[in-house]
This record gives sequence, C-alpha cells and structure tokens, in this order.
Amino acid sequence: MRLAYRHLRRLLFALDAERAHELSVGGLGWACRLRPIARRIQQRCAVIDPRLEQKLWELDFANPVGLAAGFDKNGVAVTGLATLGFGFLEVGTVTPKPEAGNPRPRVFRYPEYESLQNALGFNNAGLKAMRRSLSGSRPCGTPVGVNIGKNRSTANAAAGDDYAALLTGLSGLCDYFVVNVSSPNTPGLRDLQTRRGLTALISRGRQLVAQPILVKLAPELDLGAAVELAQAAVGAGAGGLVLTNTTTDYSLLPGARAGGGLSGRVLRERSFEMLQAVASELFGRCLLISVGGIDSADEAYRRLRAGASLVQIFTALVFRGPGLVREINRGLLERLDRDGARGLPEVIGVDRRRAARRPGILRGAQDTESGGAENASLDRLAVALDTSDWARFRAWCAFFGPKVGVLKVGLEAYVRWGPRAVQEARRQAQRVLLDLKLHDIPNTVRGAVVAALELGVDYLTVHAAGGASMLEAACEAASEEIKILAVTLLTHLGREDLVALDLPGGGRQRVVRWAGLARRAGCAGVVCSPWEAATLRRQNPRPFLLVTPGIRSGRDAAADDQRRTAVAGRALAAGADLLVVGRPLTRAADPEEALRALAREMAGDHTTKTGRST
Repeated sequence: MRLAYRHLRRLLFALDAERAHELSVGGLGWACRLRPIARRIQQRCAVIDPRLEQKLWELDFANPVGLAAGFDKNGVAVTGLATLGFGFLEVGTVTPKPEAGNPRPRVFRYPEYESLQNALGFNNAGLKAMRRSLSGSRPCGTPVGVNIGKNRSTANAAAGDDYAALLTGLSGLCDYFVVNVSSPNTPGLRDLQTRRGLTALISRGRQLVAQPILVKLAPELDLGAAVELAQAAVGAGAGGLVLTNTTTDYSLLPGARAGGGLSGRVLRERSFEMLQAVASELFGRCLLISVGGIDSADEAYRRLRAGASLVQIFTALVFRGPGLVREINRGLLERLDRDGARGLPEVIGVDRRRAARRPGILRGAQDTESGGAENASLDRLAVALDTSDWARFRAWCAFFGPKVGVLKVGLEAYVRWGPRAVQEARRQAQRVLLDLKLHDIPNTVRGAVVAALELGVDYLTVHAAGGASMLEAACEAASEEIKILAVTLLTHLGREDLVALDLPGGGRQRVVRWAGLARRAGCAGVVCSPWEAATLRRQNPRPFLLVTPGIRSGRDAAADDQRRTAVAGRALAAGADLLVVGRPLTRAADPEEALRALAREMAGDHTTKTGRST
C-alpha cells in the first residue's frame, strides 16, 4: 500500500494542498458507497486483535489510533475513513453557522520536515450540515467524536451559547465532544483558554449532554498553566483532554510563513512534553488523547506509555499515506509482544506510573516515626468510602481525596457502581485501593488483576486463604504496577468468633502463616488487624506493607461492627504502614476537624509507647 501511495502522492502534491485534501475526502466518501471497494480497503487496512482493544466511556475501541479533527470537517466521509482501520474518528471543527474561513491559499506543505502549516479558520458547512452527515451515515463499531468551536462573529462573552447549541444539536449523533478553544486561526478564540472560561463551558455542557466532553489545549501554554487549565476542566466535569492543537511557534520550522498553525514532525516534542506534564497530575483521573507529530508505532507507543489512552494522527497521513494506520497498529502489537504485555491496559501509563510512583506509605512511615508533620501522617491514611449514595460517595472523594494518601473503594461501592466508582476516586485521590478480597481459582484472579490494571488502581486486595498458587497468579499479573495486598483475618472477628472458628491464640498463628505465604508469593503486604501488627512487623521487615483497618480515634474508640481495633498511635507503634479509617471520618459531625484530630494522633510521638495493641 505504501508503494501505491508514493505514486498517488506525486499526483496529489502537484496540486494545491487544500485542493488535494478536498479530493481525498471526496474520494473516500465516494468509495464507501461502493461496498465491494469499501470491503476490500477494510480487509487490507484493518488490524483486528483483542490486545489492541479498550473499553472507554462504555465505548468499544478496536485500537487506539484515531483520526484527528480537521481532516473531515463536515462528517461527509466517516464511513469511508472507518475502512482505513482507525479505532475512532473525530470530525469538525464545526460551528453553529457555516464559516468560509480565511482567504486561500491557506494550507502549505513542508515535505522535508513532514509538516504542514494551515490557516484555515474553522471553514465548515455548519451545524445543520453536520447533523445531516451524521444522521445519514455512521460507521458501525467505530466511535465518532465531534470537535466544536464558536463562530468568528460570535463575541467571546456569548461563546457559551455557540458551544451549547452545538452540544444540544449533535447530542445523540456522536459518541463524544471536544471543545476547541485552542485553534490559532480564529481571532480571540484562545482568550477562552482560561480557568474561568473552561469551567463555565464544561459545567454548562455537562447539564446539556450525557456524552463525554473533552478539551483541546494549545501547545504554547506554559506547562504549569496547561496543568492548571486541565485540572480546572476535569474538576468541572470534563471527561478528558486532547493534547495538543497546532502550534504558532514558527521558530520550529525554517521558512514558515506568518500566521496559521504548524503540525506534524515539528510539533512532536512539544506535544509530548505537554502530555507528560498533564499526565503527571491527571493520569488515571481522566482520559488523555495525544496528538501532534505521531508518525510511527514507536511514537504512538511512547505516547501510550506516557499516559495517553488514545492517539490521533493527521499530518503523517498526508506524507505516509493511509497504510500508516495499519503500520502503527501492527507495530504496537510487536511492541506488546516484545515487552511481554497481554494488552494495551498493561502498558498505558506504565512510564508515568513508574516515574510518579512515590515512596508513598513507606516514606510517610519514615517521616512520622521521626516526628514528621501532620500532612506526612495523612499520607499513611486510607479513607474507606462505604455508602449506598452516589452523591455522598462523590462528595467524600472530593473532600478526602486531596487530603489523604489513599481512597479505598470497597465491595459495596464496586458492586453498586462498578468501574465508575474507581474512576471517580482516581479523579480526586493520590492513590486508590480496590478492596475486593479476591478469592477464586488462579486464572480467574489473574484476569481480575489485569482488569484492575486497566482501571489504574494502586493497591488490590486478594484473600490469603486462596493459597500460594492464587497469590502467585495475582502477583504475576500485577507485575510492578499494582501492589497486591493479601487479606488475613477480618477485623470484625472478636475473640469468641475466633474460638468458634477453632483459631487458638486469637488467630495470630494463622495470620503469621498467611503473611509468610503472601510474602513468598510476591505480595507487597498484608491486611491485618492492629492486634497482629506488632508480631507481623517483627517477622516481616519493611518494605513489606502492613495495612490495618479497625482504626478508631482516641476520642471515640467505640468499635461498632469492628472488634479487633486500636487507636491510630498504637497501630503505628505496632508497625502498621497504612491505616484504614471509615465511619470515624465519613460519619463525623465535622469531618474536617475529625481528620485534623486523627492527623495529630498519627503525628504524635507514638514511638515511645508500647507496641502492644490488645
């Protein structure tokens, strides 16, 4: 296919760049009407392999390679484009009213640098034409997003009305939206790229449509400012970020004209830098799409490992041809094989997770034992989010997530809301513990761990009673990306319960055996009550983690449904690394004060107290 495109490219490059593009879009639209031709193209271009598949926003993506906005501005060729093997498509930018755009010529090729410069200016046929296109033809099984912008004649103060009209007018005809406030070709558009502007647009949009709304940012932003804008957008309800639009840094391209935006190879490193910066703060909390200078499987793989769940291409198609989609997807499969990964979820964000993986709990332990500050103590605190009310769950995530080290999503929340509960916790928390206490045959547990990898959790519990083979299967699937914690005896079991279960000595011998089993299997640590922590710590030095639920405040040590409990200071003195607290914080009359009080207890000089927590 690449050889055939070389001949076609000579003909296309003999034409004006925009005219050649129009012919390409028209040709794809025509080809899709001839089913035998469309079928033949798809057979040659599509790469079908379950290792490339992902489920995002409850949508099925056959592969992570998408077409960026700007190629099909009016949605007239989506069916034809889908035959080229894309995993998803993005059409537009569309505005409420038709736009002629800037005067021609306005698109220029730079073959030596495999880059383009365009000063199009949102030229499109408008909302009504887009509705007709998407109503009449949608590719089966390929998600389609719509990139939306304001009309040039619309004042920025009224821009929200343009975006609202597009959202409501296209709702139900696409799978996601991208708010474009970063094109350099519409005067004043980038002035909307502020915290207040984005928050207003996204908040209003979330009230109008159910589809995810993403924001596309400009590469010229200072990296710190880009992160702040991204956080503001996600905080307002954005489902993700598209990084980045074209650049106006003309120093990147010798001979660049004044005006318009640059795309292609010259944008590659700047786009990657912004992805890294935003992913460092938001990876796992929203979906990231990387675009800009992606022209090979190596580059696509680099973006995925850095934290992008999806990538988009456009300019590279002009220079490499439609066979590039297949080339990238096949190359991704080769790299998955090379790295021993069973699918994309195992590699997405792997570089980000490794770079950002903090000493976390162990660092907190060292800080606290040496008289560290209260915030270091809270790094060792996990808040259990046990509620049947979704609004309350979200409120707890928002309140506790930025303050403590870990949010714990337990059985009740996961059964009620599934992955959505984990995703909500990830939006707010530094780390997430998914507490499912998995206990099943090894292959089933292995599959569950792989699914947890896709969710981006940091800790996952399995039950030690499942035995060595099950624990080993979990640890093997987790690799270094998830810390597997083996659950021992539940803290609701009191002395009478343990006697009834024929567990002499308060069950401590059983816990010790299970902890040894977990350590040998490769688990990062165990979940145990404060009663067993001192014994386990003597036999299992750090970095083996001891996670202890059943923590009660010194002001209110009532056990309610927990039996083997302790106050925070004694649990830490006994050797616990992470304290799990639920109702004493979530049901407190004043959660803020309860959290401060617990932090003071944890930061106190507990190392001089007895380590015995009975």
